Amino acid sequence: MAVSGVLLVIGLLRLAVGCDPEDLLARRLVTELSATSSPFRRVSADHRVEATPRSTNRMFHPVAGELNPYVEHLASQGAGGQNLFTFVPSPGTGTAEAVDKILARENVPVS
Repeated sequence: MAVSGVLLVIGLLRLAVGCDPEDLLARRLVTELSATSSPFRRVSADHRVEATPRSTNRMFHPVAGELNPYVEHLASQGAGGQNLFTFVPSPGTGTAEAVDKILARENVPVS
């Protein structure tokens, strides 16, 4: 996972724990990661918070290779902690072309 992805995941974990501080499993996970992972400790100690949960993340697909979609995190209030993440390729990029090829391969209509 790219560094920006690591920062996003750790940030989301911090957000989840902050929204539900009584969640014992989440607190146990944070304690374990703090004890065993120096990168986790370093990022967690930073305490920076982004104003908007949007980014471009690098990921790897087994067929398409590297993809760099725009990612947005949408939290739903009162939905029991459910979250929605959208991954959208920017038009005209290699990521958009790769996604179109995957969709065509799976016979999914491309708009």
